[in-house]
Amino acid sequence: MDINTAEMYEPFEEYVELLIDNGYANNTIELYTGHVSRFLDFLYELRAVSIQHNVDVEPSKVFRLYQDFLTLGKRSSSELICQIAKNIGKDNETSFTSIASGIEASLSLFMEIRTFDNEDDTFHKAITYKHNISHRQLSLMVKNSWFEASKRSFGNRKQSKIKLFKRAVRKHNRATLKALTKEKASRSFPIEKSVQFFSNAGISPASCFSEVRDFLLYALLAATGVRTSEALQITVDDVDWEERTVSIISPSERRNSGLTQKETEALADKGRATALTFMIQPFAHIFWSYLKIYMENYYKENVNHRFLFQKANGRPFFSSNRSERSKNLKKYLRNFDITLSHLGLHSFRHTYAFYTLNYFPIVDENGEPTGRQGLPMAYVKLLMGHQNMSSTEVYAKQDTDLIEFMLSAANSYIRNNGVSLRDLAVEYYDRQLAELESEIQKLEKMAA
Repeated sequence: MDINTAEMYEPFEEYVELLIDNGYANNTIELYTGHVSRFLDFLYELRAVSIQHNVDVEPSKVFRLYQDFLTLGKRSSSELICQIAKNIGKDNETSFTSIASGIEASLSLFMEIRTFDNEDDTFHKAITYKHNISHRQLSLMVKNSWFEASKRSFGNRKQSKIKLFKRAVRKHNRATLKALTKEKASRSFPIEKSVQFFSNAGISPASCFSEVRDFLLYALLAATGVRTSEALQITVDDVDWEERTVSIISPSERRNSGLTQKETEALADKGRATALTFMIQPFAHIFWSYLKIYMENYYKENVNHRFLFQKANGRPFFSSNRSERSKNLKKYLRNFDITLSHLGLHSFRHTYAFYTLNYFPIVDENGEPTGRQGLPMAYVKLLMGHQNMSSTEVYAKQDTDLIEFMLSAANSYIRNNGVSLRDLAVEYYDRQLAELESEIQKLEKMAA
């Protein structure tokens, strides 16, 4: 948006059209345009603040400054960056992983499309390719086109293209599995608080429509570990009341009748490896109890579509605003525990993965605990519905019956014996401690 004319900024408008024309999913378009619009806000503030502080900003440093703004914000040692962060109101700090993936991809594409005046593409080469350019040349370019300095070109492909955020990419590439695991753990719903979150909600037939629908969604996410888009797109036909199962069917594999063009465009398909879902207790019980309330009191049958989750007007909930869904969850989380307000809808999926991989109790054919916890990695990959699993996925697909047996037996054990998720976590850490003590004893014997 041009703040002087209140008209849509043409390069940004063409960027959106490019994403649409190239078939990007709506969620991706929303994500990419958000990154680009925030970058344009930064550029505006950078120019304004640099003039106020009488600071010359070299165009070739734009992305390095933006990276400092993203990762440090108000903590930056640069007065320029601190002031920009205050003006924009940036309170949270962005991870290098986020920069190296979504932000890098969206801004790279934005800089590559030739939507600007290309009469002088010296600026393209100045920041895009590895070669030297004098400060005088840069200064002349700034006078002619300040924004052109941050422009990336499709041009000379013989030269070596460089990343916009080199340091972020390097840090991201050096990240160890341990660091990534820690990051995902911080984004997961704490296992000892997850059940209490649903208990405190007090969902009943007297609860309002939006609360019942929202907590039904959260229960499904917690019980199955499916992606939010997958959960939102299930239909009433995907729910088997007798078998107590929910299937995830790709929108490309059914008619999706009754949808408007806008709703059809909002459908997302992540390419799930299997339509099967595997529910874990106690979230499975919570889901089915909430579903009964929802279907008997709030689900509108007189609509021309079959999607389970609906808006108040009966239209499919998956086409609602993504940020509003996120805000609703954060509102519930603040009311429950303010320390959890940083979590999002994907947190339930993280919890499902950590639980099934680390805490899930393994029982024998008689339903008795074996003392072991955690499903094999290949099984968890299948449970999560991942598609690209290399050779382990092929093996895991052959064992769906075994997984169903293990889940059913373990769920029965948890339900019949009143075992809590906290108990399972304690057992897990006790086992880890015992193994550590055993290793220490072995080392002491070797040293003796």
